[in-house]
Amino acid sequence: MPTQNRDLSSVDSVLLNPVGDAIGDAVVHGLHLRQLKSCYPNLKIGVFVTERNEPVFKASGIVDEFIKMNLSNYFRQRKKWDLYLDFSPQFTSRALILDKILAPQRVMILGKTAKKYYSLDNIHNYDFYRPVPTNAHFKDYLKYSDFANYLAEQAEVFYQLDLSDKIKQKAEMRWNRNKVRILLCPHGSAIRRKLSAQECGCILQQISSQFLDKIDIQLGYSANNKEYLAALNQFSSLPNIRSTERTTVEQYLALVNSSDLVLSVDSGTVHVACAFGKSLLAFYANFPSNIARWKPYSKNVDNVEMLVGQNVASSSDDTYGFDIIKAGEWLNKQIEQKLALI
Repeated sequence: MPTQNRDLSSVDSVLLNPVGDAIGDAVVHGLHLRQLKSCYPNLKIGVFVTERNEPVFKASGIVDEFIKMNLSNYFRQRKKWDLYLDFSPQFTSRALILDKILAPQRVMILGKTAKKYYSLDNIHNYDFYRPVPTNAHFKDYLKYSDFANYLAEQAEVFYQLDLSDKIKQKAEMRWNRNKVRILLCPHGSAIRRKLSAQECGCILQQISSQFLDKIDIQLGYSANNKEYLAALNQFSSLPNIRSTERTTVEQYLALVNSSDLVLSVDSGTVHVACAFGKSLLAFYANFPSNIARWKPYSKNVDNVEMLVGQNVASSSDDTYGFDIIKAGEWLNKQIEQKLALI
């Protein structure tokens, strides 16, 4: 049953259930947790994690307790948390049972998509809920919740990740020295979501010939890298591009951090690059609701460019039809700026 304690002026502990376990989700959730920490300096923060997102939450530097999402841990965490912050997108039978076991003092939900048997109309196992506008960026979701008044006076918070010196040094060794390091990440987590080799090749062809021996390009790991490189090899006058070996999540974070420029399709790489303040060229489908929710957000705003497909898309996976000339101009300008710093 909902609690009678709706006073959020004091919160002792928060347990986060993420919207999913994707890397980009975890980056943005780190901002949510930092927003709360700014309001409640002594707040204890826990997160339900998987192998996939735990390294990202660790790199956020804001989490006190990492809890694997399994049945035994729901029992272990029973009645231990002041507020359960539930971003999971749907009510399910399993989740309803597990939440009953967890029995936090208070529950806040951040949007639930209706299913056949469960919706906001017939499930009321939460204490706090406000609808989030459809055009809100995911980073701002708490600003539309019952925390809104407490966050209103806080300074702007950005994505933030940090890694050990050891893992960062290993990533440095993956690059050729004294060259501008370009990380190319054309594949998203969905098979359809990618920057095609055709458009990518046309962009890379525009790199000024004076820069070709001064850059080092790595193709971020994907199972499709062999085919992608073969397609790029059909273009003439391209710089040398080598495929990155398979990495752990932590090694992947370090690789992004060690680069100078990141070219990425709409994916977790966009948000990781933003967290590390990298110069970024991001490619998004012309799908307004997805852009509103997941567009790049970086403190390094002057060096971040988002290109949107020129044709109206039927889904966020329709990443094609970009302004090739504009992409090439951005790339050459960034290379020139980075060379001046070497």
